[in-house]
Amino acid sequence: RAAGIRWLGYGFESGNDDILHKIGKRGSAESIATANMTRLAGIHVGGNFIFGFEDENHETMRQTLDLALTIMPEWANFHSLMAYPGSRLYREVKDKHPEWLPASWSGYSQYSPACKPLPTKYLSSREVLEFRDRAFNVYFTDGRYLDKVEKTFGAGAKEHIREMTKFELERKKTV
Repeated sequence: RAAGIRWLGYGFESGNDDILHKIGKRGSAESIATANMTRLAGIHVGGNFIFGFEDENHETMRQTLDLALTIMPEWANFHSLMAYPGSRLYREVKDKHPEWLPASWSGYSQYSPACKPLPTKYLSSREVLEFRDRAFNVYFTDGRYLDKVEKTFGAGAKEHIREMTKFELERKKTV
């Protein structure tokens, strides 16, 4: 904070410890501790969460959403797992399951209508996207989050978040 740092973004990725260990990350308890230490230093937390790892199912994705709601970063990004060109994952998927890759560049854009993340052992690409989108709305319409935003950044920031999510409120589903 003394050096001028006001925000730190973390790749928390998943709320499931088995998935975290498989991708070479520490467990979710460490993620919570890291977020808490960052806030104690007076720095805002940005959190990045990914849905759609190979062993992912509805329960493990819910664990990721629960982790986000526990950490409650001042800003959260919810993404689906993508095999981006040039990555090791892309090369593996291209060799074994080229049909899983997007047909065009717009398929690699997280929020494009053509977005095509990888399927999991248990879920289709569509199911992963549907969960990601519901998780986004659950998080950004959560009353605790909105109260935190208002307390931290003011009523205008809270209203901006409400405006951002207002189109989804009517069709919000329970995740």
